[in-house]
Amino acid sequence: MTDVGREEFRALAARLDSIDATGTRGVAVLAVQLQEVAKDVTRVEAQMAQHAVDHAEEARRHVSARRWLIGAVIAVIGAIDGPLITVLLAVLSRSH
Repeated sequence: MTDVGREEFRALAARLDSIDATGTRGVAVLAVQLQEVAKDVTRVEAQMAQHAVDHAEEARRHVSARRWLIGAVIAVIGAIDGPLITVLLAVLSRSH
């Protein structure tokens, strides 16, 4: 190894020794990070559940709006074609 490599190795060894000062080899730090990850996952799961509820509600609103639109179109067609059908039936009944 070169001198620079040895110096880096010594610095790394000293850093590992300082991490191991409590005898945990950094496990406590990892445990805290894992706890934070667990909190983040829980938060994301809650957001996804709320998103699914919002999506279902939006789908219900779209269906309701579509039903109103279909009903309105049928009512308009009935209002326009109602008299026309009556006249056609009267004409057809007279022709026989």
